[in-house]
Amino acid sequence: MRFYREIGDPQGQAATLGNIGAVYRAKGELEPALSYHKEALGLYQGVGNPQGQANQLNSIGMVYQTKGELEPAVSCYEEALGLYREIGDPQGQAATLGNIGAVYRARGELEPALFSHQEALRLYLEIGDLQGQANALGNIGLTYRAREEPEQALSYLREAQRLFQATEAKPQAFQMEEVIAKIKAELGAA
Repeated sequence: MRFYREIGDPQGQAATLGNIGAVYRAKGELEPALSYHKEALGLYQGVGNPQGQANQLNSIGMVYQTKGELEPAVSCYEEALGLYREIGDPQGQAATLGNIGAVYRARGELEPALFSHQEALRLYLEIGDLQGQANALGNIGLTYRAREEPEQALSYLREAQRLFQATEAKPQAFQMEEVIAKIKAELGAA
């Protein structure tokens, strides 16, 4: 950070601030994380870097979401989504749509959640991102589960598990397996 400040490189400073914010977020220290991401956002805005702005808005949204502050989270995600669309970044759009869908699901707004996750899946299919497809399929399955449509949920969750296994994402595959087992148990008990 000192080096970037000495040479007057605001983009280097912003990238470093964002990385520091990500470390704080990973440690669960949300206020410092928020502060670093907001400072990075300001620098990216100052130099007119929409990609950096969108990335930081997504990070800020994640911090708010973790804090349970869903309104500011979705506002950040929607602003990021607009920027990703402007610059033509389908990966950023898909990830952000997944974040938006997760907020809607947390708020119990299942139709918009499902729409967001389906849009994310469409984009991940277009760009051939298997890990992204698996995430979107899992989120669609979880949304169907919240809608109390277990058969639909199982279909999507099984496909997500298959893709997670294919991409060697073992923790995510195991997570899908656990949810599938719970749904099967619920169906057996019904």
